[in-house]
Amino acid sequence: MWESTDRIPPAKKLVKIAEYFHVSTDYLLGRSDKLGGVIISDEERAAGWSDTARVTVTPIEDDMLQLFRKIGKKYGTETQKTAIAMLENMLGLK
Repeated sequence: MWESTDRIPPAKKLVKIAEYFHVSTDYLLGRSDKLGGVIISDEERAAGWSDTARVTVTPIEDDMLQLFRKIGKKYGTETQKTAIAMLENMLGLK
């Protein structure tokens, strides 16, 4: 019944199945076309989801994200884009 989508397995069972087969739960639910990559719909992206929404970040990455969000709130997305470009140029990443 799970395969025919007549029923959806409980979350705990879904996690156990994913662990057993070494795949993501997104793969089992059809939200991913790869074994690990997540598919984000246009509606989810418009609502603020991203391809990295489920990625664990380090404390320093979290600090950087919080600063980036503050820049966006105070100065807007154009300033965020400028900050990215400046860092890429300064570090020779582009």
